[in-house]
Amino acid sequence: MFAHLESDLYAPPEFFIEPEDRNPASEDVRQRHVVAACRRLGLFVAHIPQSGKRSDYERTKLHRNGAIAGIPDLLIAFPGGVYFAEMKDGKGTPSRAQIDVMNGLVRRNIPCGVHRSWETVEQRLAEVGAPVGKRQFNDEPIEYAAKRVVLRLIELETNPAERKAKIMIAREEGVISDDETADMIRRYALVFA
Repeated sequence: MFAHLESDLYAPPEFFIEPEDRNPASEDVRQRHVVAACRRLGLFVAHIPQSGKRSDYERTKLHRNGAIAGIPDLLIAFPGGVYFAEMKDGKGTPSRAQIDVMNGLVRRNIPCGVHRSWETVEQRLAEVGAPVGKRQFNDEPIEYAAKRVVLRLIELETNPAERKAKIMIAREEGVISDDETADMIRRYALVFA
């Protein structure tokens, strides 16, 4: 009677899973890289925060508001399509809930996959018709506008510790180079402890 349900309980992944790698980068670092790359291309990208460490009340409230356990980390949308990307570090594997949700997406012809790098996300996006490999818009590249905003925020910061933190985050995110970082440290007379 429940044979079809039992087979779904242990259904193998029906979606792309990038092989494990030895890169020590965390899931967060990898995800930020993918988000930045999507934004450079002019794609719409949004992180879908889910359960994490939450109280029973918070989980119940999220569920009532439409949260789904196992939903992939990123929603990437482009004219005529959408792609869901679950990011993992070098050794991470999808949970049972993630496998079930992503198999459900595939069965609805909604493309998705588990990724560890921008290269595989870009490849899958190209396969589903996203305009990757070229910018969608001919106006100023978004990284220039973003860099101007970041530099202005650093300039306006009056607290030296906060200014230094903003500079280091901008460097870590690739917004400013090592040379630009050193110049800013000197310009604002910041000291490293």
